Amino acid sequence: MESTLINTSVMTARETLKRFRDSLTVALQRANGTDRDKPAETPEAAQSLSSEDVKILIIYLEKLKDDVGAVEKQAEAQQKEIAERNAKETAQQSWKDMQARKLALQKEVRSKNVDLKQRIDNLRTLRSDLWALSPPEEGED
Repeated sequence: MESTLINTSVMTARETLKRFRDSLTVALQRANGTDRDKPAETPEAAQSLSSEDVKILIIYLEKLKDDVGAVEKQAEAQQKEIAERNAKETAQQSWKDMQARKLALQKEVRSKNVDLKQRIDNLRTLRSDLWALSPPEEGED
């Protein structure tokens, strides 16, 4: 979710920069009378943007580019932080899963050990019973 917000901020900044750049291009074309769709209607319109205005617009455009760059860097840092946090959480969950599996296996081994001990005891009892029931062989008392 944080990543989506970061990406949205970056996209918004880029769109603002693009719109401003497009507006500046159109304004300069109109001022120079080079806009095919809307040429300068009067000489006054061509002169409406002074060189000082253009300089201010260019400075503003550079500022916007810097702002977009800063937002992109911040977004990259936050995305890296999110990725690291997600990796850490995944590793912790994997560790917990392995520990749970280990405990389950230990419990299963203990259960099988108890079962084997019972079988061994049963076999010993059966052997003792067989010895008690079998007649002594010659030479044995």
